[in-house]
Amino acid sequence: MRLKSKFQFLCATVLSFSFLNGVEMQLPTKNLGKWLNTSNQAYAASSGGRSGGGSFSKSSSSSTSGSSSGSSRSSSPSNSTSSPTNSNRGNTGGRVKGGSFEKRSVPSNSNSSPSNYNTTTTTTIYSSSSTSSDELAFSWLAFWAVVGIAGVFFGVYFILAAIMKPNSSTSSSNEKLENDIVTVSKVQVALVAIARNIQSQLSDVAVNADTQTSEGLTELLQEAALALLRSPEYWSHVLAISQVVRSRKEAETIFNQFSVEERSKFNAETLAHVNGRVSRNTPISPNQDQDSAAYIVVTLLIGTENDKPLFDEILSPDALKQTLVHLAAIPSDHLLIFELLWSPQEETDSLTYDQLLTKYKDMIQIT
Repeated sequence: MRLKSKFQFLCATVLSFSFLNGVEMQLPTKNLGKWLNTSNQAYAASSGGRSGGGSFSKSSSSSTSGSSSGSSRSSSPSNSTSSPTNSNRGNTGGRVKGGSFEKRSVPSNSNSSPSNYNTTTTTTIYSSSSTSSDELAFSWLAFWAVVGIAGVFFGVYFILAAIMKPNSSTSSSNEKLENDIVTVSKVQVALVAIARNIQSQLSDVAVNADTQTSEGLTELLQEAALALLRSPEYWSHVLAISQVVRSRKEAETIFNQFSVEERSKFNAETLAHVNGRVSRNTPISPNQDQDSAAYIVVTLLIGTENDKPLFDEILSPDALKQTLVHLAAIPSDHLLIFELLWSPQEETDSLTYDQLLTKYKDMIQIT
């Protein structure tokens, strides 16, 4: 900002003198021989399905933290997703994850300033004795000349300042992206199992998702939100949390706690997509009892470049709809990390009402 002000000041000075270069002033000639010739020259030189990736570390360490996070995540499915021996229903899950909490580089909007200025000024003045009236006239002429020069200078300066003023919204957005304040959010929706097509939709999205780019991650979030938005009549329970965190390291810890808590509810991750690596496990066919209350739970974990919570408490279907629409509209440069989990992963499976109350006891009913 200080460099930009200096640049504006220098530009205003050069333009002012250039303007005045063509102005000729006729001085009184009575008993006075006086000529003022000023020339200025200035030169300037110039179980379920799982997919994930990312971390909360800054971009300067992206290659290190990304690779270590990726290796630990991608190996976890092979160690923890062995074929389940328990045939009880509702024990599989799906998971997709991508992105990181690394600080992204923000393009600089600063304008380059001239590196060198060489100014040469030559002034030649010829004067002779003058009467008091000539001196008075010359004084007034000099006064108005100074006023004119000052007016031209400040006029040029403020015009340049207005032209070079940065866009306030862009500046605010860049400041938001450059700090370490982030938001971690969790949205969990239970649906009655009549909406079984959502399981196959999420499985297809998980397999084909591009979790390695910010654009692909944004598309994954949009598809997950849209899958839920298309089945509002099946929503039964919800849990929503959005909190501002002052450091990326703390945000990563909170995000991982959310993730581990949800994954621990699966006996097996039968579909996982993490850091670009897809793994599958063949589930054991669940025992289908006569319980008419069957449910599917979808969880969205989101880390964003925001300094305010993404939403307030959700207590109604309308509030849930507004929140999902808002999440689907998050721009790619604000979305840091996203993880999608759903259980059961297989569309032939579902959670019983008792399982819903036991595993997802914090959810509240909205229908």
